Amino acid sequence: MPAVVSTPSAKAQTIDSQIKLPEAGDTWEYTVKDAYGKPKRLTSRVKASVSSKGTVEEFLLDDKLVGEWVLDGKLMLLGLPIDSSMILSPFWIGKEIEKTSIQAGTKCAQEWTCNSSTEHVGRETITTAAGTFDTIKIKVQVNAGLPVGTSFVTGILWIEGWYDEKKKRLIKQSCTTTGFWGRVRIDETLELKSFSPAI
Repeated sequence: MPAVVSTPSAKAQTIDSQIKLPEAGDTWEYTVKDAYGKPKRLTSRVKASVSSKGTVEEFLLDDKLVGEWVLDGKLMLLGLPIDSSMILSPFWIGKEIEKTSIQAGTKCAQEWTCNSSTEHVGRETITTAAGTFDTIKIKVQVNAGLPVGTSFVTGILWIEGWYDEKKKRLIKQSCTTTGFWGRVRIDETLELKSFSPAI
């Protein structure tokens, strides 16, 4: 599968100069587990960083390149070949929570009809293998529909995300489904395992 290269569909925003952007080479490693507990390794690595604009980041699943995205600090859902088919943008500056765009590479940007809504849940301190973080927790509801013969089947993907308040990075994500979602039950978690700064 070729890597997906995408730019945000909406007008790019200017990022506050007080927010320190990651540097080229900064790398985050996540552990992704499906409903059966089978782990996969997801790596997010910064290829380029432009002050006040954002980053270009590549994504590898078990060391295989699966996507490349321009992240400008807006809340987005990015398409990746995992059970849920998407993850929250790893970099979010904490604004415009009501505008969660669904980007190319997701099932929603292909054969399905989808819409999403997002809510701010609150603040929460969580611990992963990478350490303990003070986070902002959000919840995204993705409503999906797919024509099957003469009928139209529907389902909901529930995504909870936890972002580090200081670094503006995704620390944890959980996904569950009700109804139809590609004929499989989704019960998936993604947690930050480690961070390696650029050398």
